[in-house]
Amino acid sequence: MAASASTPTETSSSQAPADSRLFEGHKEFRENQRGVSYETLLGPYLDGVREVDITDPYIRQFYQCRNLMELLEVILRHFDYRVPEIQVHLLTAPDDFPDSKQTYYLDQIADATRPMGLNFTYELDESHTIHARYVRINCQWDVMLDRGLDIWQRFDAGDAFCVEAGMPEFRRVKQFEVVYRRLRKDR
Repeated sequence: MAASASTPTETSSSQAPADSRLFEGHKEFRENQRGVSYETLLGPYLDGVREVDITDPYIRQFYQCRNLMELLEVILRHFDYRVPEIQVHLLTAPDDFPDSKQTYYLDQIADATRPMGLNFTYELDESHTIHARYVRINCQWDVMLDRGLDIWQRFDAGDAFCVEAGMPEFRRVKQFEVVYRRLRKDR
């Protein structure tokens, strides 16, 4: 039976405990599939979030920084306001083009999220040795994204009447894979 347009292919690499409601294993998403957003990919893993480490060497251009901002918005939706703040750290590679606005965009993101209780920091890896792309949540989950945050096909983000601009689940995705790996089972 073929998977529906909004259902990824799943293979579990290990059995999660019976009391666990979070998927652990591998998922594949087909080219042009719809129904995918950072909320559907990461939302359940972000409940009670306090600390997130993002590693993606390709957060350089405006659209990539906009993708990052969309992920931070999802993180904020899962913020437990009994905690003073959420720590989010990005490790990325620097954009070497002379007219790059990378740090300008990342500083704007930090300024925009700070009043919401999200302390966003970033580090530019000058060695250019990072390749793996993942999101580590509360030192409990590694979510390995083979494409990083760049999962969507092009759409007109500047069109105020473009449904895809405001509703990511209606966007078409590029083919990608995700691996969910539990680091600690104490929660």
